[in-house]
Amino acid sequence: MTTFQWTTLVCAVVSLAIGLPLALAGRTRPGVPRPRVRLVLAWLVVALCPVFLIFLFFPESTISPEFTWGQATGAIAAYLVVWGVGIRYSLQAEDLEARERELSRRESNAASKAPDSTEPVRGGDVLVYQLVDRPSGAIGLVGGGLDLVTFADVWVNSENVEMQMARYYDRSVSGVIRYLGGRHDSAGEVVEDVIGRALAARMEGRRSVPLSTVFDTEPGDLAESHSVKRVLHVAAAVGEFGRGYGHAGDIGGCVRAVLRCAERLAERADDIRSVLLPLLGSGSAKGSLDAIVPAVLDTVADHLESHPAGRIDRVYLIAYTKGEHAMCRRLLDDDPRLQPGRPLKRAALVPTPSSTAHR
Repeated sequence: MTTFQWTTLVCAVVSLAIGLPLALAGRTRPGVPRPRVRLVLAWLVVALCPVFLIFLFFPESTISPEFTWGQATGAIAAYLVVWGVGIRYSLQAEDLEARERELSRRESNAASKAPDSTEPVRGGDVLVYQLVDRPSGAIGLVGGGLDLVTFADVWVNSENVEMQMARYYDRSVSGVIRYLGGRHDSAGEVVEDVIGRALAARMEGRRSVPLSTVFDTEPGDLAESHSVKRVLHVAAAVGEFGRGYGHAGDIGGCVRAVLRCAERLAERADDIRSVLLPLLGSGSAKGSLDAIVPAVLDTVADHLESHPAGRIDRVYLIAYTKGEHAMCRRLLDDDPRLQPGRPLKRAALVPTPSSTAHR
């Protein structure tokens, strides 16, 4: 090959090497459109590659296409043809993907409001969403009940300001944690209220605590049955005579308090890296999912992203019903801070190996 041919080949490679990153940059994940101005500029560079190659291997070739504004010939014509075709099909692909994404959003939204939206999720894979700017951090969406989760180091209990746990057989996070953490006899009856007693001791005679207060307690039998190291109890609901419990106005503040407490625990113990978090205020406090779910998800993603050196690197969100799961998945899929969710078998998820004692 001559010097001119080598120069032409190098120009083709360089134009492709510059154009492709320019086209792919600015798009953090599938489903989020690239800026169209960037796409047009990228094709201005990418189009040079085939033009250089055409005139390298077929130097005698000619092209004289007709455009709406007139006729062009030679290298300019070839360049305009490649650039025009590339832009047209790229924008068509973006439009098609946008329509598919909108359809998926509508289907997910409909699922969250379907007649069976209150039915419990029957286990299944865990959807894991890694952060774009912190790949070591991730949010996991877990469907079903707490009793099926054996891979989270810290469990979070949504409590009232009196820190009075629910009864053993109540359909609530508090009741499940209290039951599973108790000591049982051979018939399965609770003979020692380990977590309830520990939480009462943390109150130290107080009748109530401010909203967003967080206490940590021992996990009781959850340590052996579900590999739980600590349980965090957050005051996220307040009672009113004749009306029952209502959720805290600042659910995001409750989540932040929980994650800060978990980080402090993790600084003292090498085996605390993950947290299992319910949708605070959506159970007995009868909070609206439309308000609670976005607040919880946004706060979790913000914490993981803004604490790149934090020891907590994975937060699992428990979605008990089909409606909760559908809404969480839709919001997680749409969050530009997160990479696309990937399903993982529960057997592939394990808690952090124990190495230190917890106090």
